[in-house]
Order: sequence, then C-alpha cells, then structure tokens
Amino acid sequence: MTALRSQSHNRLRAQVASAERVLSAAWPLKTFVAVNPLGGVEHLPFEEAVRMAGDLLGLRGHLPLERFRALHVQGRINDADLDAALLRRLPELAGLDPVLLGERPRTALQVLRTDLLHGEEPAKGAPRPRGAGQWCDTLLGTRVAEAVDGQVSKWCAAFFDTAQAHWSMPGREHGLYGSWRALVASDPALRRLRLSQERFTDLPERPEDAVLGALAALNVPEGEHRGELRAQLARTPGWASQVKWRGEHPDQAPHPADLVDLLAMRLTYEAALVEAATSQLPYGSGSLRALIEVRLVDERPLSGVESGFARACGVARALGASTPGGPALNRLRDVLERLPATEREWVWLDAYEWHYRDRLLTALDRPAPPERTGRPPAQAVFCIDARSEGLRRHLEDLGPYQTFGFAGFYQLAIRYRGLSSPHEARLCPAPLTPNTRITELPAEGAETEAARGIAAERHSDALARAFHGAKDDLASPFALAEAAGWVAGPLSAVRTAAPALYTRLRGRLAERATRRTTDLTVNAPDWEEAEALARAAEHQGIRALLARPGLSEQECEEYRLRALAGGEPRLREQLALTQEGHADRVRQARRLGSDVEEQVLWAQTALRTFGLVENFARIVLLAGHGSHTENNAYEAALDCGACGGQRGGPNARAACAILNRPQVRAALAERGTTIPDDTVFVAAEHDTATDRVRFLDAHTIPGTHRADIDRLRADLATAGSGLARERAEHLPGAAGSAYGRAADWAQVRPEWGLARHAAFIIGPGEMVRGLDLQTRTFLHSYDWRVDPDGTVLETILTAPGLVVQGINAQYYFSSVDPRVLGAGDKTLHNVVGEVGVLEGHSGDLRLGLPWQSVGAGDRLYHEPMRALYAVEAPIERVDVLIARNDLLKNYFDGGWVSLVLREGPERPWQRRRRDGQWELWSPAVPAERQVLAAAGAGDEEQGPSQG
Repeated sequence: MTALRSQSHNRLRAQVASAERVLSAAWPLKTFVAVNPLGGVEHLPFEEAVRMAGDLLGLRGHLPLERFRALHVQGRINDADLDAALLRRLPELAGLDPVLLGERPRTALQVLRTDLLHGEEPAKGAPRPRGAGQWCDTLLGTRVAEAVDGQVSKWCAAFFDTAQAHWSMPGREHGLYGSWRALVASDPALRRLRLSQERFTDLPERPEDAVLGALAALNVPEGEHRGELRAQLARTPGWASQVKWRGEHPDQAPHPADLVDLLAMRLTYEAALVEAATSQLPYGSGSLRALIEVRLVDERPLSGVESGFARACGVARALGASTPGGPALNRLRDVLERLPATEREWVWLDAYEWHYRDRLLTALDRPAPPERTGRPPAQAVFCIDARSEGLRRHLEDLGPYQTFGFAGFYQLAIRYRGLSSPHEARLCPAPLTPNTRITELPAEGAETEAARGIAAERHSDALARAFHGAKDDLASPFALAEAAGWVAGPLSAVRTAAPALYTRLRGRLAERATRRTTDLTVNAPDWEEAEALARAAEHQGIRALLARPGLSEQECEEYRLRALAGGEPRLREQLALTQEGHADRVRQARRLGSDVEEQVLWAQTALRTFGLVENFARIVLLAGHGSHTENNAYEAALDCGACGGQRGGPNARAACAILNRPQVRAALAERGTTIPDDTVFVAAEHDTATDRVRFLDAHTIPGTHRADIDRLRADLATAGSGLARERAEHLPGAAGSAYGRAADWAQVRPEWGLARHAAFIIGPGEMVRGLDLQTRTFLHSYDWRVDPDGTVLETILTAPGLVVQGINAQYYFSSVDPRVLGAGDKTLHNVVGEVGVLEGHSGDLRLGLPWQSVGAGDRLYHEPMRALYAVEAPIERVDVLIARNDLLKNYFDGGWVSLVLREGPERPWQRRRRDGQWELWSPAVPAERQVLAAAGAGDEEQGPSQG
C-alpha cells in the first residue's frame, strides 16, 4: 500500500470515528446493558445533543407539548413548578417590569406561563433528506434509500446470526465486508434491483477503498464526506450501533466487523442504485449533485414558527385581554422572545422533574430517625438497584435489621465461568475491563454430586430450548416428542395452561443443579494447587464425555492417567487430555483468582465504601440480583446493570469467600477494621421478578449460625411477599402471583424493571430509613466521614453513577420517542442472532427498550425525567471531584443529570447550577391562584412517604 493510499484510509477512518459519535454501541441481547443512546455526544449540553440527534435521526427528545399540558391538568405539574422552571432558565424575568394588558399589569412570569399553557405549537416542516439516496428519492421519486436499507439489513442479519438460521453465512472470519464481498455477486436480489452482477464481481479488497470509490461515484465533495457518512449510519442506526459494539469489543465478538465495513456495503449499493436512477439525466449522478445544490440554494427556512405578533395576540387573548397595541404589544413580544416557542418543552420538562424532586427532598429533609444501638440481628447489603429499595424497606419494617446499598458487582470486575458453562461471563459495569478470572468448581468431596447436577441442568436447558424452538420451526413439535421423551406432551400442555406449575415441574430438574455444592476459585493458587485444579477439571470432563456422572474420583484418575500416557484416544482428542493440554490447563489455573494483598485492598475499600467498618452482625448478607423469566428476549435488561446485564450471584459469592478468609480478616485487623470471629458473610441472590431471595453456598455456613439464617430467611420471605403484592398493584392485567407471572411464557411484562426510577441517593442508611420511596430511587450507602480524600465518592459517582445515568437515559429516550430509540412491541419481535430484535421479519435492528418496559396499551408508565443525584458530603470535596473529572462535568454542567447535596441531616440541601455555582434548595411556592386548589388536589403521582 502506498503512503498516499494509507493516508487516505487513515483520513477516512478519522471521518468515520467523528461521524459515529452520535451513536452509542448497542450491546447484544444476551448481555443487554442499558446505555445512553446519545452517549457519543455526552460532551455536549443535553439540549444541544438532542437537537443534533433530532436532525440526524428524527428524534423527539422530550414528551410532546400536549402530554405536558395534560399532566398540568392532572396536577402532576402545577403553576408553581412552571414559574420555578422559568426562573431557573431565565433568572432575569424576576426583574422585568410588568406588561400592562388592558387595565391589569401582568408579570413576565404570568406572560410566559400563559404561553406555556396556551400558546400554539410551531408548525413542523418536512425533514431535509439525509444522504445521497434520500436526495435521489426526493428529487426523482425513486426508492433508493429503502432498497439500500433492505439489502444492508438482510446481510447484517445473516452475518450476525449465531445459531438460529438453517444456513450459516460462510467466510465470516474475513469480516463483515469481506464475507459480503465474496457472496454479493451471486445474490439473486441484484436482478430484482436491476443491478448488474458484474458491478459487484470485482469490488475493492479493502473496505476503505470501497467507501472512497462510492463517495467519488456519488460526486460527494470531500468537505462533505463526514456529513454523508453520518447520514448513511443514521439510516440504519440499530445495525450501526451493533457494528459499533463489535468494533469496540473484538474480544467478545466471534466475527470481526466495524463501521467502515458497514459503510462500504451501504455506499456500494447506494452508488449503484443512484447511478441506475440517474442514467437518463444528462450527466448521470453529477446531474443529481447539481440538482441538490440548486435545491439547497433555493431552500427557505421552514415557516412553521408562529410570528411574534400572532404569538403575542394569542397570549393576550388567553389572559382575557384584547389585542394590545403599540408599546404594550412590543413589551409583550419582548418578553415572549426570551423563550423561543421551540424551547417550551424544555421548561415543561424541568418543571415536571422538579415537581417530583421537591417532594423527594422534602421527605429526605425530615429530622434524623433515632439512632439504633446494639448489635443488629443481621446486616444485609443489596444492589443499589431501585427494586432493592422495596425489599430493604420491607425487611427493616420486620425488625432492627441494618441494610446497605452497594453496586451489585461488589467492586469485583471478574471474568466468571460457571460449572456447566462453556463461556466466560464479564460480570462488571460495561466500561470496565475484568481483571480477575474466577471459575466455579465442585467443592471437595462433591465431585459426583456436581456431575449429576450438570447433567440435570443440561437436560433442563435442552428441554427449555426444545419448547422455545417449537414456535420457530414447523418440524420442531414433531421432533420434540422424540427429543424430550414421554414427558414433553404433558409438559407442553401444562406450560400453556398453568405456567407456574410447568416451571415447578421443570424446576425439579434444575433444582439439583442449583443445590450442588461448589466453590469459587477466588484465591490465586500455587503450582501444587493449580495442578489439583487442572486434575479436577479433567475429571469433570471425563464424566461429561463418557456420560457417567457417577464415576468415582479413583475411576476418573485411572482414565486420566491412561490418556496422559498415550491411551484413551477419545479422551485425548476431545478433551485435549495430553501432556501438553494438561500443562496448558495448569498454566490457566495459575491465572485464576487473586492474592491475599489484592483481596485485603478490595475488602478494605468495599467495607469503607458502603460504610460497614464496625459493629458487625453475626450474619452479613451480600445479595446480588437477577430476574428469572420465561420466553423473554430482554431478560438481561432485567438483570444487574452493574454486572454487565447478568445476574449478580457470582459476585456476591466471591465477595463472601474473600471476606470469610482468615488471612484477609487478620490483615484487615492490622489496618484497623476488626471483623468478629462469629461474623459470617453469606451470599444470596434476589429474584426481582418474584422477590424471592435464594441463599447460596449453604455448605459454608457454620452450624452455630443456622438459627440466625433461618430467622433471616423467614423475614426475607415475608419482606419479599410484601413487596411482590405492592408491585402487583402497578402491573396491568389479571391479578396473579409474581411467581406465575414470571413463569408465563406468554407474559410480555413479567415485571416493570426500573420503570419510574428518578433519583440516585448516596449517603448513610439513616437518610432513607422509614421512608417509602416507592422503588423509584437507586440507593448507595456512603459515609463521607470515613472517606477523607473523597476517592470512595469519586468511585461511586463514576462507576455506579455511570451505570445509573445509562439506565436513566435508556428509559428516558425509550419513553419520549419509542419510534426512534425504543424497541417497539414485544409481540412483533423476531430475535436476530441473539444480538437484537426486528419488529416484523425485516428492517433495522431496534434500539432501546420495548414498549412493554415503559408503558401499557397507549399509557406511558415510566415517568421520563433526567436523574437527580442526591449526595450527603461536603460541597468543597464534591467540587474538587467534579473539577478533575470530565465525565462528571459533562453530566452536571451539561444538564444530563441534576445534583443536590447536603453535609448532614441537619444541614440544608443545596442545588448545583449548570454554571457550577450552588444555591439553597427550597420547594416551589404555589402561585397565588393555585394555593387553595393545591391544598385539596389529589395528584396521580404520589410522593415519598414516611412509614
């Protein structure tokens, strides 16, 4: 490759990197992680980022004006909220002279509030075409863009398929463009599109050359390359976001793909179709370019925005005055011009958000509850997830339990491989790279039990896959009876008629697997221990390959030694049971776990982070969480976001194993944190679909603590039942048990997930004890007094805080514009290769959350508002953290997140403005004509209450 050609390739890739910024990488379904869909432009202020996405994607970044006005009628937003929002946006309004309308003076606030309530919406013009194909369609009446989208989507679906299609696309190891290039000339679709096969026979080998060649064929000036590339990506943002994820995570993608590959495909089709469509024009595609230039010159600004005069007259009429004249009209127009009509919704959004926030902060601003003394019967640490708030609240109501909130990955970024899993799972927030490998192995003496458990689990999983396949393949129901045996027919009927019973029947197969006795390799092994781990893994492989789970350790060892000596060819070939293979497994085992010093550092940081450094209970529960549902493509969206869209049980187990290790406790004591000898850390997992809590690693709990565990288990069951009944009141459809709903394979809404979340509270547990926060708040325990340098708070704000902001933005945009950034209707979904869904049989991959995650029928359940972070810490410390962290500056200064702070329970809340200054918070004061109405109004939305 020549230096000049290399430079052009590098320049193109830089242009693509700039063009892609408005898109976020979309995680595959199996590890769905909520992310800000506009994460690439988080460096811009919120409103500016939304405008950019609106121009490119056609996004509406807020609720429609009529919806906000309906919320005002319902009392969900009142006049005081609007006045406060106007003053936050335009503080100069307070000093403006009143406008005299008729005989009555009207304040600037009254004028603009009236405009918000009654002003006509600006007319919206047709969107400008994006990309050469759309311009061709607009000017010549063709359907180029639609044809390109269809072809690109078809090939992407084939490339990204992992197991569903009957035909696997060959050559995928050569990447998206390479495999497409090898096959496209033989595609019959070219004939239907009236394209020459010869044109696609000798395509450039490098995707960069294909992109540059197509741009030249389309006569796109070099200065407009980035805009054209951005427009092309915006045509299929779902596939573009998935390809972007592949490019950013090559270690997790089975086949390589990046956005240059995608653009090479798109632009090759587009150039060919535009050339065919313009072949009758004098200069072909050059004529199209000339037509575009003429259109742009002649284009006038869209005239939908009402004139200042008409807007002023409308406000005057709404205030009961006649059309003002002269000075009054000019004064009225001057006030109205301070808030362009196109920005009204931003004021409404601010009022909507602070209506809820005022109630929340008022509830938090109560006198501190009495301090509990003495040793609690148990302490329980749950994920910060808003669904855990309800379980904590119900548990604390049952006795003097002390609960904490902590990010569900427990600050352990791990690669985890379960006992029966062929793959590693990355259990940590999406931006982090796991630095520790942990494997689940049978506990000593439980090898045979574990082998039988694996067999039961695989039988259960195979049965589930067979039933799921019955709706995808015409022949599946007939093969099912033979595959699953005599039990398939009865179970199929039970699954449809009584899903909860079906799940219990199937669960009996899996129950043996979940009760197996296993340990995690949290401790870094020495060579002797690594040898033992490799030998144990080889024994398990022998049992599985020979389908003899009851094989004893001695029998396994005899097979193993014969294979290592050159015998047992089947074991040598399929298990790599050779001297070289064994040595490699020993080396892999040496890389497992972490050493004592690393564990002590983690333990010290973790305990300090959630504020448990003294007065340890006999039982300290560390609970992860996940959601067990049936036939749910978006199940991972209900799992733990801090664990990368997966269940958090393994992280809780690893944390407990470390904190129960004597060497770790001894080192902690030397550093000032003494954990009593009778304190036992116990792992559990909270199923958020049923609100049941399952205890893990029962074999590690000493008999002296059984009574404590039994009491805690009973109280958690009571707390979970109470929370499940509470949640059921908000779920649409016939009333039924949470267990039955989760087990129903026809249920599109097993739980609401994190819908209606609105805030992230960071502070001591006393801040929220006794409050019913209605599962709307993420809760992270934090005591700034044990964090002198602020590093703990910085970690909370930039790791769990990043997860919360991603969840908040995902729910927000899926709610305000489900057409563009939502995944559509679950009942119409077709899963594509475990990476995403189509709504129907073709088209773009859908982004975001399905409608059933945020609404029911035509009613929106989620309240789309930007998150409020409420922190208890000194202002000076927080200012230092923000000043040195660009991520936090973008969040708080850009309006993506709002921040309030207080230094203690007796200190006032202060609100951080977007200019970095702080001001005392006070709830909005009702406007004069709403005082009486507000006193008796029954809002739909309920605020936090004291329990």
